[in-house]
Amino acid sequence: MLLVALTVALVSCAKDSDVKVAAVGEISATIDGEEWHTRGRSTINNNSISISGNENDKTVLLTIYKSSTKGVYSVKGAPSGDAYDAEIILFMKGGMSYYTGYGDAGKTVGSIKITEIDETNKTISGTFSGRLRHSAPTTKDIEIKGGTFNKVPYDGAGPFHPKSFKAKADGVPLTASWIYGKHDAGKITVSFQLTDNDIISITFPDDLAAGKQMTMQGATPCYATYMIKSVRYLSTSGTLKITMHNTTTKRVEGTFNFKATASEGTIAITEGSFAVDY
Repeated sequence: MLLVALTVALVSCAKDSDVKVAAVGEISATIDGEEWHTRGRSTINNNSISISGNENDKTVLLTIYKSSTKGVYSVKGAPSGDAYDAEIILFMKGGMSYYTGYGDAGKTVGSIKITEIDETNKTISGTFSGRLRHSAPTTKDIEIKGGTFNKVPYDGAGPFHPKSFKAKADGVPLTASWIYGKHDAGKITVSFQLTDNDIISITFPDDLAAGKQMTMQGATPCYATYMIKSVRYLSTSGTLKITMHNTTTKRVEGTFNFKATASEGTIAITEGSFAVDY
């Protein structure tokens, strides 16, 4: 059993070492069996990321079309080379070009993973791989393996962080038509206007960091209100937990639940979560 465990460990280590992390600011990969690396550049805008580099008559272009946040994006074949959520393109000497989009429609042929977007230093990191195809059917596919990009500088207006809200009122799911945040006098208030124009608001101290939580009760430093047809329900119990708070980019994410009371009765808000810029 010890021998088997040791063998598994050695195999695992060997697999991990197959992927060589690019130097800072560079993109690297094995392209058609040959090592390739170069300085990288990137652009992040609302709902799009592009990362590229050129060296030894090869240009690699990675594009994510429907997001500009961290995550794993499947690269699939598409009819006529049209893109799905993400695409990898290789341009070579002599005008030869290969696309993941030319793969069989709907079939996953690779992936792009964004592991870090450093908004302070304006860099992006991640991994990629894929099987690329030329438009000519007789041309063999090209495999890109072990691709990495490490703290590649980016420009553009992004990244774009979508706002979100989810909760239930007495077990009924709520939908927000407008999500916004406000910072004033040492407090942050996040508000969610529901589809019927009712509003849930949560107020808490602006120094509440990720991993911290507070109890909601009355008009304490942390409390919630639920306005329903001009009737104001005030939290009498509950908990707010901050899961992410970036005071530089002014974005906060968290989970919550509370009971709010008015003369008309009590409402239980459960399974709450949000992501808001303020």
